[in-house]
Amino acid sequence: MLTVATAKLLFIAGNVAMIGFSLVWALATRWAGFLRLAFAVVLLELGVYVYAFHVEPNWLQVRHVEIDDAALAKICRGLTIVQISDLHVDEVGRRERQLPDMVNQLHPDMVLITGDFISSIVGVKGVKALVSQLKAPMGVWGVLGNTDHIFVDGDALTKELEAAGMQILTNEAQYVRTEGGGFYLVGVDDPVMGHDRLERAWVDVPVGMPSILLAHGPDIITKPLARRASLVLAGHTHGGQLGVPIVRQLSDYADRSPYMAGRFHVDDTQLYVNQGIGMKTRMFRFLCRPEITVFQFRAPVRLPVKRAIR
Repeated sequence: MLTVATAKLLFIAGNVAMIGFSLVWALATRWAGFLRLAFAVVLLELGVYVYAFHVEPNWLQVRHVEIDDAALAKICRGLTIVQISDLHVDEVGRRERQLPDMVNQLHPDMVLITGDFISSIVGVKGVKALVSQLKAPMGVWGVLGNTDHIFVDGDALTKELEAAGMQILTNEAQYVRTEGGGFYLVGVDDPVMGHDRLERAWVDVPVGMPSILLAHGPDIITKPLARRASLVLAGHTHGGQLGVPIVRQLSDYADRSPYMAGRFHVDDTQLYVNQGIGMKTRMFRFLCRPEITVFQFRAPVRLPVKRAIR
């Protein structure tokens, strides 16, 4: 698998090969051709570097997703539900400053955050300020991710986030009333490090009730109890931070799940994996922009059955 050290070696080898090619080209033509080619290569590499490390990580996108589910469509008709994930707040920068305004401009009824709020203990203050700016009449809800247990105590972070105005679901469910009825919002603690307790989370939820499950890691969908949910929302993968699948698959860090990004169907349950906002150990994004997801629900379209003419 591709490691950081191997990637650096490949980068150096690629540059050496390009320079060698340029020299051959220069000998075969003129030095002016070599200079033009070398200059073009340097500009291309510089452009990719600036884009991947400085432009795309701060270029947030809003993605609109329609979920085909008859029960949720009836219950959530007219609602705007927004998901964000993997904030990974450390020092507050341009990305963190623009996020609350972008979310609030969508006029969400509910904001759901699927874990990894911080990337250091320094980030607690920043993430509290960010969360406190989010406005949603039906509340800001969330679950913890794996880094939320690494840098601070999970219970302590929960108290800080709830003091900022959101509600953290820790292996529990809450009934959410809507004009169309109501559904259960179920949240489990981080499944990546084994803090999830699905049995406890579902204990008060009647079988067959419409529900949305929040979990940091998408691989929770492999557990049968998770598939009791109508919809599972997750993050953790960051979409690989690299939008070139054939390259992403060379890295265990980038290609960390069968469910990397977007929508999946597993049995009768739909799963959506958000690409996340921040980053942790690889501080770049390339063709995999930070994502704010807006969900709307509709009843599945049923095609008319054609009857045979007798």
